[in-house]
Amino acid sequence: MYGLDIKAPEFPNDDFGRKIQCYQRNIIQFELPEQFDVLLLDNVYEHIAPQDKGYFLASLRKACKPDGKIMMIVPHRMFGPTDFTRIKDDTLSGQISAACVHLNETTFGDLMADLQTIGFSKFRTTVPFIALTPLRNLLPDLRLPAAWFAALERQTWLVKLLQKVKWKGKCLFRMEVILIAEATPSL
Repeated sequence: MYGLDIKAPEFPNDDFGRKIQCYQRNIIQFELPEQFDVLLLDNVYEHIAPQDKGYFLASLRKACKPDGKIMMIVPHRMFGPTDFTRIKDDTLSGQISAACVHLNETTFGDLMADLQTIGFSKFRTTVPFIALTPLRNLLPDLRLPAAWFAALERQTWLVKLLQKVKWKGKCLFRMEVILIAEATPSL
């Protein structure tokens, strides 16, 4: 296993720790000494500034083998973790800049379009509803067409309805963007 971070963590010198090699690199624009079969980004993409997205995506594509896969988990812009992403400005001027850590929450449709631009296709997902995580755990190999959820996002009336369904004060149908895509072989 390999990791990439702006500051490479130190792992214990046990069997598990010796199996992990972490590259210390700029995470926006980077090059690695090898390409990988699978890239896994778990809650990373939302921290990339939109202005840096092109550099970041190009670096990811270079890091992936021609027949590799990418798996990404990102907070959904329409359902995201509101404690981080939506800052209410109650000042008289109404001009306080957002001071948040999520700069680039996305949707299925937007992330699929971004990944297509760098050569990924065949988009699939697991069950993206957080409340249905037990179902995801029960059926770990279940893959659904991500296009289904991109189509759902375009139905604003349905999204608003899903956002209103609450249980214990939380949105029952809150989604996260979970994408699995395959690198498109070069022609």
